[in-house]
Amino acid sequence: MSVYLYQALMGLSSGLLYFLTAAGMAIIVSGLNVINFGQGAFCMFGTLLCYSAYRITGSFFLGLLAAIVISGIFGGYVTEAMLRPIYKRPALFQLLLTMGVGYILQDFFLLAWGNTMVTASIPKALNFRINLFGMPFPFYYIFLIIISLCICTVMLYVFKKTKIGMIFRAIITNREMVDCMGINVKAMNSLMFMAGISLTALAGALNLPVTGTQTAAESPVLFTAMAVLIIGGIGEIRGAFIGALIVGMCMSFGAMFFSQYYSLIPCLLMVLVLLIKPEGICGKKIEAK
Repeated sequence: MSVYLYQALMGLSSGLLYFLTAAGMAIIVSGLNVINFGQGAFCMFGTLLCYSAYRITGSFFLGLLAAIVISGIFGGYVTEAMLRPIYKRPALFQLLLTMGVGYILQDFFLLAWGNTMVTASIPKALNFRINLFGMPFPFYYIFLIIISLCICTVMLYVFKKTKIGMIFRAIITNREMVDCMGINVKAMNSLMFMAGISLTALAGALNLPVTGTQTAAESPVLFTAMAVLIIGGIGEIRGAFIGALIVGMCMSFGAMFFSQYYSLIPCLLMVLVLLIKPEGICGKKIEAK
């Protein structure tokens, strides 16, 4: 039983990291109606920024801050300089633009960091084990669970209880009406894009001591995050949370029982949900016109 509980905690920690990435995509999709195919590159960007800041300052927490701030600022530049001019164009233009930004970032990573595997040791303050269920469990994974749940709680509070969250929800519901009320919708769009990118970069930074990243390889995060979005319902943050937990748990136990095929689990879950409930677990059914 202790082994299963151990795997469940591992699945919870990895699932919550998937949630941060998928929640960033959900904010962008619901707020801007843009599917960011460069989201995986931004996740890798967060990992590399944290790595460099960690090496320079010796502080992992300053590395996390650098990943959030710098990636968010760059995300603001992308939405202002590149996305805004094509808001009224067909969705294909936005898809190709974000995909192109992702490829450019990956080439920049090779130029700046070289063709290498980037990883780092767990910071000393978090590098110890605690006794859980009669087994030593790395505290860093508990830290991942705690910080991810805190971010989830803050997100829910902002969206449900604050004025800016009310504006976000109004924009998602009826963008034109909010614009007629004198609210700067374009500025709010930029803010939502920055928030989505920062969340994804934070997930990449937190993953640095776990698996790190290979600068020459495409980030596998995009595929997993897309699977989580589809399972939970595209644009639904609550669905992203549920979908991420399902994927994280299934992959954790899949690695235990089907180690050779567990990487296929997100794809299989996505296909299963599409067959049973195409709009996702929390998605709203759209009637064909």
